[in-house]
Amino acid sequence: MEKYRKIKNIVSILLCLCMVCSAILFPMGENLMAAEAAQKNLPELLASYPLLTDLKDVSGNGRDGKAVGNLRYYNGLTFPGNNDSSTNYAELPQGMLDGQDTLTISVWLKNRTGKGNYAAMSFCSPVEALTDSPNYWLFVPSNPKGLYKNVFTNGVNAKEPFRT
Repeated sequence: MEKYRKIKNIVSILLCLCMVCSAILFPMGENLMAAEAAQKNLPELLASYPLLTDLKDVSGNGRDGKAVGNLRYYNGLTFPGNNDSSTNYAELPQGMLDGQDTLTISVWLKNRTGKGNYAAMSFCSPVEALTDSPNYWLFVPSNPKGLYKNVFTNGVNAKEPFRT
């Protein structure tokens, strides 16, 4: 019994030494401070739209979107399956992106339409009446060949926007 107690004490002392050495070699405080500093350098979140039941901004910035046209919510925001993007869209607040020189868009989309040259999502500068936007991004989840496609443009070809 005495023999096991000595072994237990030796193992306990070795474990304590390992913990002290690891704390000296790998200080937690420095890692936490570095993570906090990195967090402070992140850009401000402009808006966040879960799109589950409405176009309310949940970031706390009050930048609610506006549903235009025939939009409905069925397992999230759902657009009618037609080609008329000028009457069915979600509009962001005017001026929300003024002064921004970078932008990150994060989305989750589910394609229920199949293959074709259509945009599941697009993001564009303001559109004047009866004209196309000269600057836009659109995402095609499955073109006629079954491949996804991203289109970035700085010009207008209303008849073939995918070739602009």
